[in-house]
Amino acid sequence: MLWVEIDWSICHECRKCLAKPSCPVRAIVKPDPDEAAYIDLDRCYGCGKCVHACPFSAIQLIHVNRSGKGCGAIIR
Repeated sequence: MLWVEIDWSICHECRKCLAKPSCPVRAIVKPDPDEAAYIDLDRCYGCGKCVHACPFSAIQLIHVNRSGKGCGAIIR
């Protein structure tokens, strides 16, 4: 299972999230230009397109085991 996470220490909180258009299921949500984007994990299925679309590499795919704990493998 893949889990998507935004690394807030890297994220620039762009007024127009450049990764948002890359998501085929519209899982990246940015309700207002002055608010930070977030990932709707109920929609996201871990395709990784947003990882490559973010110019700051602030979005990461993390392998998660069945218990819900990360196994430490981060895909960038």
